[in-house]
Amino acid sequence: MANITLKTVQKRIRTATSTTETMRKDVQSALLGLVEHVSVHGDKNVVLTNAPEWIKSSLGINRKAMVDYLVQFAGVSVEGSEFVIDKNKKANFKEAKATEWWTLKVDQPFAGFDLSIELAKLIKKAESAKDKSDNGDDVVKSKIKVDQNTLNKLRKVA
Repeated sequence: MANITLKTVQKRIRTATSTTETMRKDVQSALLGLVEHVSVHGDKNVVLTNAPEWIKSSLGINRKAMVDYLVQFAGVSVEGSEFVIDKNKKANFKEAKATEWWTLKVDQPFAGFDLSIELAKLIKKAESAKDKSDNGDDVVKSKIKVDQNTLNKLRKVA
């Protein structure tokens, strides 16, 4: 393995930082261009035809924030995993211009998963719902379905 100098490492860090800033600005410019096109021309199809593949291929960046930016400012919505034209929303170029896309929907690191903890939460929630059902009126009772046998089985597993 070759010896690497601290100067080389620091240069790589500066380059990475500069590249990240450039990428953010470039994505901001492209997203803002979509919003501006919708604002000026009223053509929301530009989002439907241009954004999905671009966002899908944008590996290593926060794609949820890109989608959220377009949903907030380009007059579109998302159904399932597809952009759709939302006739009740208008493009908002002014707000889009004032908002940095990467500040939206910040990705949270995976927090892990513990089945025992999740089962305990589920049991507690089911017991609470059952109590509400037992002590509630007919409307409340009709909205709560907790099968006692299933709850007992869950308690045994947990």
